[in-house]
Amino acid sequence: MKLNNDFIDFNEIEHRYFINSVELPSVTRLISCIFGNIYASVSSTILQSASAYGSKVHDEIDTHFKNNAQNSVFETTEARIFFEQIAKKHNIKYIASEEAIAISRNNKYIACGKFDLLCLYDDCLTLIDFKTTSTIHLQEVILQLNSYAIGLKQLLEDEFIKIDLKKIKLLVIQLKETKYNIKEIPVIDEEIVLNKLEIAKDIYEKETDRVLNEQARVLQSSDLH
Repeated sequence: MKLNNDFIDFNEIEHRYFINSVELPSVTRLISCIFGNIYASVSSTILQSASAYGSKVHDEIDTHFKNNAQNSVFETTEARIFFEQIAKKHNIKYIASEEAIAISRNNKYIACGKFDLLCLYDDCLTLIDFKTTSTIHLQEVILQLNSYAIGLKQLLEDEFIKIDLKKIKLLVIQLKETKYNIKEIPVIDEEIVLNKLEIAKDIYEKETDRVLNEQARVLQSSDLH
């Protein structure tokens, strides 16, 4: 399934979203404005290595689905475990993956993001987020998946497809080597989620303005010497 999301420009290298040439923060960036940087104490080297491996797992799962591969040879244990154990056990039927969504309120865009997988899971419409980290930060994941669900709902409404958010299942699947953990995420009232995102965006914009003003001050000061 190809979603009608061509109006969203995504810079994959810099992980930046634009709509009509206007940059929008990612959902994960706004979440960090609420909960802070949960990896602040982790070294940049470890973070980069973990992020690269997580991306590899995501890419393998995405490629396998999109190529409709039957006998893939997986480079990562996590992708192999997902297909050999989870996908078979829960009769997962692919719909879409790694698709960009935009979240808006009153015709004003708040944020963008990319969901990992939309599928039928035990015959239920399900939005899945994969995590390869050792710890699942539940509050962040709840807001993240609920935000993606709202963005998906709004995107499909533009195509005259109605989704009842109360009937969609939200799952986070933690994949770590040969072990996995599947946790269902509660669906939160749409207005509560949008309120949180708008508050986070206000924090984000104020911080962005502060940084830009500081950079301008430094440049102006250097010009005087």
